[in-house]
Amino acid sequence: MMRGLWIFAATLVGLQMLVYLALLIWPGSTDLRGAMLRFEAWQATGAMVVQIFLLIPILAWLGWKLTGQRQARWLITLTLVLSLALAASGWIELWLIEAALIEPTDAQDRAMQLAALRWGEAGLALAAAISLRLSSISERL
Repeated sequence: MMRGLWIFAATLVGLQMLVYLALLIWPGSTDLRGAMLRFEAWQATGAMVVQIFLLIPILAWLGWKLTGQRQARWLITLTLVLSLALAASGWIELWLIEAALIEPTDAQDRAMQLAALRWGEAGLALAAAISLRLSSISERL
């Protein structure tokens, strides 16, 4: 059963990474319209629902079950924290889009902040995937 949970967690983290890397590329524009298209595409993937209701509980369960392997537990906890940060970044992105729509004079600054957030999310997703892989290797040793 544990091996199945590891495989399922790796699949979810891999899909999470693919979604955020794809959204890094598409749409290529860094204006507010591109950010809104990206947010709509992100919502359509259901990434936050999967992160909150599937991935985070699985990662917490795996971390709880790793009693004797300290390094694997730290790495799985890091993956959990990175996935939580990705889930929270959706709310930050929504806040930035709303702020840009309310205050149109700062729209270009907000669009640049959203572009930086896009790169940060892709980096977090990649780091989560690497951390989970290292954790599974450490667990087997």
